[in-house]
Amino acid sequence: MNIAMSTHEFIKELIDSGLTERQAEVIARHQTAVINESLATKQDVALLKQDIELLKKDLLLKLGSVMVGGFVVLSGIMLSVLSLLLN
Repeated sequence: MNIAMSTHEFIKELIDSGLTERQAEVIARHQTAVINESLATKQDVALLKQDIELLKKDLLLKLGSVMVGGFVVLSGIMLSVLSLLLN
C-alpha cells in the first residue's frame, strides 16, 4: 500500500531545515517505507472481518452447546426432584 504523501514536499522541507539533499532523500525513503509497512490495506481489513465473522459463528455454536448442556442437566435435576416428590 502506498500512502498519499508528497515525498517531494517532505524532501524540500528537510532540505530547507538544513539537511543535504542526499540526507533528505534517505530519510524520506525510509519514512515512506515505515509508514507503508505499518498501515493496513483494504485487503488486510477484509481478512480481519472474515476472521471475526468465523470467530462469532464458532462462539455462537459453543454457546449453543453450553445452553443445551445446561438444559439437559436442569431437566435431569427436575426429573429427579419430581421423582422424589411422587414417591
